[in-house]
Amino acid sequence: MNNSDFSDINKTSADTFAKQRRMIKDLCMGKMVSCPECLKPVSMVGPSTKAGTKAPGIYCAKGCTNIELEFEQ
Repeated sequence: MNNSDFSDINKTSADTFAKQRRMIKDLCMGKMVSCPECLKPVSMVGPSTKAGTKAPGIYCAKGCTNIELEFEQ
């Protein structure tokens, strides 16, 4: 692999990270956000102390958006 290959990978990763960060920010501000794949609304699941609950993150109903988040206590 040459440097231009890594440059392309780094750019793609940075773009994806920026889009995910924007999605998280908009959800935290109370805005309605749609999944980029299926266009269904995404929702944020916060941390829970109950066993067997879904991991904290951002999900769409269909499952194409699945961003797990870490929360510090």
